[in-house]
Amino acid sequence: MEFDFNIEYREGRENVAADALSRLDSPEIMALQVHQPDSSMLSRIQQSWQTYPSLHQLVSDLQSNPSSHKHYTWVWNELRRKGRLVVVSEPQLRQDILSWIHASGCSFHLGRDATLQKMKNMVY
Repeated sequence: MEFDFNIEYREGRENVAADALSRLDSPEIMALQVHQPDSSMLSRIQQSWQTYPSLHQLVSDLQSNPSSHKHYTWVWNELRRKGRLVVVSEPQLRQDILSWIHASGCSFHLGRDATLQKMKNMVY
């Protein structure tokens, strides 16, 4: 083999590096991750804003005056509320987002409640 290394088992306190990483709280782990939906999903979300007149008007307002709505921002062609991506109430789109979050490499398979909380932290 190309690499020369040994794997040694260390129990409990001796395994300091692994214990330190495994004991990170959820917000600290979330800060290490970059959350961005893939381009096809993002384009579906952006197209959905055009189909809802209230969201279409909100986007227009924010493009002309970024401070027109208190909690909303329009940056890099993304509509966000308090930093979370705005998603319309279309069941199939929401299900696809939930599936994407659950299947992503950074989901850690924490269970139903943790996955739902992660989704709530990312999208509005």
